[in-house]
Amino acid sequence: MNNFRLYLTHQFVNMKQIFVVLCGLGGIIFLQSCSKEYTCSCTSAGSAEKSFELKMEKMRKNDAKTICTDYARYLDTTSTLNFSCGIK
Repeated sequence: MNNFRLYLTHQFVNMKQIFVVLCGLGGIIFLQSCSKEYTCSCTSAGSAEKSFELKMEKMRKNDAKTICTDYARYLDTTSTLNFSCGIK
């Protein structure tokens, strides 16, 4: 009976260690997917003088890419210059 108790205690300690490691890995993955700062760099096709950057804070990468692409489309429809924009 004493050996069985020792076995269960040992298994419980192993489960605690596995749980702590999994929580640590989950925290690292969560922090990597947090919102960050991205820069949308836009340049007109004909002139390098017509270039600018927009800083986007607290965004996910996919959201920043979408906004940058949509902004390039907006610039193309509202100006005579052909702008291309991309995330830095």
